[in-house]
Amino acid sequence: DAVSIPICKKYFWTNMLYINNLIPWGKAGTMEECAAWTWYLANDFQFFLLAPFLVKFYLMGLKRDSPFLKYFPCVLLVLVQLITSAAVWGDMNGVSDPRFSDRFYVKPWIRVTPYAVGVLTAFVHYQREQSSTGNTWKTLPFPNWKVTLLYFGSIFAMYLSVAVIYQQYKCRASEHECEVWYAQYKYGYFVSGNWSKTVEILYNAFQYLWWSVPLAVLSYILFCDDKYDFLDIRSIMGHDLFAPLARLTYNAYLVHIPLMVVKLSLDPYLPDWHVFRITLEVLGYVVCAYAASFVLFILVEKPIMNIFASFMRPNSTKEQEMALVRRMSSFSDPDNENLMLMEEDDEDSEDIGYTRMEEQ
Repeated sequence: DAVSIPICKKYFWTNMLYINNLIPWGKAGTMEECAAWTWYLANDFQFFLLAPFLVKFYLMGLKRDSPFLKYFPCVLLVLVQLITSAAVWGDMNGVSDPRFSDRFYVKPWIRVTPYAVGVLTAFVHYQREQSSTGNTWKTLPFPNWKVTLLYFGSIFAMYLSVAVIYQQYKCRASEHECEVWYAQYKYGYFVSGNWSKTVEILYNAFQYLWWSVPLAVLSYILFCDDKYDFLDIRSIMGHDLFAPLARLTYNAYLVHIPLMVVKLSLDPYLPDWHVFRITLEVLGYVVCAYAASFVLFILVEKPIMNIFASFMRPNSTKEQEMALVRRMSSFSDPDNENLMLMEEDDEDSEDIGYTRMEEQ
């Protein structure tokens, strides 16, 4: 539209370099950023850049038998997030603060904890796998009742981390005001006075750790062995039905916000906040986003993937080309009256053998 086009002309390069959550400083995550909803792609990329350094420290720790070098860098990232989150939130007035998106919501040092916990979990698994024989690492070093407790306890902890925030989403104004547009932000969610400032700071500092640690515990239990999957979560989440949808997720993420903006801009009035209406809208957004994602995948993403794959493909075809040249030159040789081309039965083999037959 008329607002985003000039912004994207000025700041498109920040999206290409995956620094659009940092630049323009003071405006990241707002409508003054090009494709503002893509801020998390920048976070992901920046976290991936950290991975080689974390692995380097881990390998140094293995060499020197130092748990500090192996695990403390990940712990340090978590500590940085806790301290910066508490400091930034303590200087803000909740989500209604105009600095909320840029200073808190989109910054990598606020979002790094889940990634650090995931890397730390991978290191723990690698340590267990290397110190085990065969697949014995699949059996957790706890009795089954403890595994069961961790399994259901992690699910309950994740549920609590989500459920507790709804205490702040509750509207504190009259019933009429609670039905108006944006009521959940104007009359609830950290502006209702339900929590003290200290509780707000603690929640916003620990919310990512509260979610990611139980998720890591549950994921690792499911990763180890099917016998620990008491609720059959692994087979459901790993069902083949989700494979094609997973391929479309990236494009669906890119197009879902424009679809929502277009729909809201076409509404002649501001809608009220009603669960049934919002549910229907969400379902419609999901279907339309994945339909648009499928078109983008077929017309854009897949062709580009094929082009890159053609350049990155192993150079095994050279041998086939040379074999064809040898074959043609053999046929052109008058001394070779009888030539038989014999291909191996193995489909994976690319070797071509030639056998001269004696003249009868």
